[in-house]
Amino acid sequence: MVDEFSHFARLPLARPELADLNEVARQAVSLYDDRLDGVTVETLLDAQLPAAMLDREQLRRVFVNLIDNAMSALANVDGEKRITLSTGFDTARSI
Repeated sequence: MVDEFSHFARLPLARPELADLNEVARQAVSLYDDRLDGVTVETLLDAQLPAAMLDREQLRRVFVNLIDNAMSALANVDGEKRITLSTGFDTARSI
């Protein structure tokens, strides 16, 4: 039983491919189109962001989890409820 749980709990292997991080972010945000319940999701996506080697599905899950957590944190907040998702490229750190 412990072996089964351990197998289940492992993260799936990453399947990196050249992809657009902004598109992954847009897809994740689009999942909330009818579920925002008074929360504004703002996207500030870097138009000059280069393609990168990434696992689209795993990163989409990351964005969904972050948005879910942010929405939970805003549940009891009065006033404006805004989540901002932004991307950027730091040329100083590129190789």
